[in-house]
Formats: sequence, structure tokens, C-alpha cells
Amino acid sequence: MNLLMITRKIDQDDWLAGHSYEWAVKIRSKIQDQRSKLFVICLEKGNTEGLDAEVFSLGKEKGNSRWQRFWEFQRLAKKLVPEVDGVFAHQNPEYAITVWPWALIYQKMLVSWYTHKAVTWKSRLMLMLSDKVLTASDKSFRIRSSKVAVVGHGIDIDKFKAHSEKFKVTNKSSPPMAEKFRVITVGRISPTKDLETLILAVKKLKGQGENIHLAIYGGAVLPVDHSYLAALKNLVTQSNLTETIAFMPPVSHKKIPQIYQEADLFVNLSQTGSLDKAVLEAMACECPVVTSNEAFFEILQNFSDLSLVEPNQPELLAEKILRIKKLSLSDRNALTANLRSIVVNSHSLESIVEKIIGSFT
Repeated sequence: MNLLMITRKIDQDDWLAGHSYEWAVKIRSKIQDQRSKLFVICLEKGNTEGLDAEVFSLGKEKGNSRWQRFWEFQRLAKKLVPEVDGVFAHQNPEYAITVWPWALIYQKMLVSWYTHKAVTWKSRLMLMLSDKVLTASDKSFRIRSSKVAVVGHGIDIDKFKAHSEKFKVTNKSSPPMAEKFRVITVGRISPTKDLETLILAVKKLKGQGENIHLAIYGGAVLPVDHSYLAALKNLVTQSNLTETIAFMPPVSHKKIPQIYQEADLFVNLSQTGSLDKAVLEAMACECPVVTSNEAFFEILQNFSDLSLVEPNQPELLAEKILRIKKLSLSDRNALTANLRSIVVNSHSLESIVEKIIGSFT
């Protein structure tokens, strides 16, 4: 089977798009034989070492204009679509919409992947033009159709796992009172992440004398994100928390597992309504999580007393953090083992790639 994958960026080092590289590698491994090929069209290309596929960039990394990228896409689609058995449009509806005429002309199956609660004309058109739309959960694609299939997320469970002896952290479970309880959050910094609630929760715990530290890993992308980041830093300064809360730069995707492995708690307050892969990655690393993301309410319902919190409630969040901080070693280990099993059973990269390829048969 030959496949064409269309995605935003292929770069194993990229902090936002590194998982796309992992998906491409796994897809290639699943169609591995002498006659099979994987082609990838991406807006921009970075480190693709180890990927046995032909990767074609539209040149965003070179500064190509939108029109240049559009016409380069048409040229590549005309060349590649006839050579494949199917087209997999990953992430953005625009990819499916733009490649659809070529898939129609050459009678190739078009399968799209989309995870966002927003229902827009683009997502509706993507659904109309695609043969199938795959999504991570019921909350991740909110248009009901027989074309839509919930397949879980794609987490590399061999990479995202509990720390090895090499990275063993002495205070991973039930840290002594003299040591800091390390809370982290990872991802793009934007208003939808409600980081001010997390900052206020840490402020409350610090005021209660708790030895706690928060590290916010990620970067701002859009102008509104940069304004939001500036406001967060100002809040931290005004709250006298500069020694307690650290804003950390984005981390290479390859290094993210160690961040989860060394943390005592991962907090995600995203309001996107889609199944945030960062939460699943932390769970796979056996790091406790607390989230207000509605997409996790069903998945984590058995652990709601620890892992679920209402949005925009810093006092309630502080209570959840403290509850996890005070867990006994045995209770903590039981919780984290169960969290990992959820990812292994329902959100592994191996499983989702098999479902992607199966969608073309």
C-alpha cells in the first residue's frame, strides 16, 4: 500500500509537531514491504532523520509566500496522488479541502484526522469531502456522521513511560516535606489554557506554607499569546511568586518524556474541549494529572476525586493538588499505574496507526 500523508510540519525535534514525525515513522513501519511507499507533504520540514519516506516541503521554512505554497501543493498533489492508494490529511481541514479535487479525479480514498471542539464551515466541508474522519474522542469532533470514527489518540507508549533508573528521581513518590513538590504544565501558552487559575492555586498553597514549585513549559505563538504570556508573568511578579513559578522555554519533543518523568504532578486546564495529548503523555509516564478539560471527564471519571476539577476554580484546584501531594506511596503508585493503563489500552500509537491504515481497506 502506498499512502500520501499531509501535515503541518515534519520535525522530530519540534516541541509542537514532533508527534507528527512519530506518526509518519509508525505509518511507514506498518506498510513496510518492498513495493510500499509513504509520501509526505508538509508546510515546513525540519529534522527527518530516520524517517523512511519521501518528504516534500511547501517551503514555509524558506519563507515561501502563501501563493507559492499553494501552487507547490497543487504541483505535488498532481504528481503524488496518482501514485498512492489513499490520502491521509492530518490535523487541519484545509489539507483535506485542498487535496480533495485530486483525490476525486484519481478516485483515491481521502481519510482526515481532526481534533477540536469548534464546528466551523471548514470542518463541515472537510467532513463532506472526506470518505472518513478519524478523531480522538466524542468531544474532539462534534459533528455527528456515519463517516466519523473515534479511534483514540496516538501516544508512543514505548517512549512515554515511567522513568528508568537513568532518570530515577528520589522524590518521585510521596516527596519528603523538606523537598519541593514539583508541578508542571506543558504546551503552547494561550488564553485557552487558563494558566492564571493554576498560578492562583499555587499562590494559595504557598500561602498555606506548602513547599511547591510550578514550571510552565511552552511558548507563545500568536500575538494574543504573547500578550497573555506577558500578563501571566506580571501576575507572578505581583503575587511575589518569582521564586516559586518558572516560565521555561519549549522543550524538544524528544526530551519531553523526561520532563513528565521528573514531575510530581501534571496540570492541564485547557478549555479547547479536545483530548489534549499532553495529558495522555503524562499519564503514560505514570505522572498524576489534574485537568478541567471536559474531554477527560468520562475517561477519568473513576479518578474524579483526584484528577478532575471544575474550570476557573483556583481554590478547588489547590485542594486537588494538595490531595495528590499527600497521597501515600501505595495509593500514588496505584493511581499512576491505572492512568498509564488507560493510555496503553485506548490511546497507543500502535493502535491508532493500525486503525488509520485499516480505514483505507
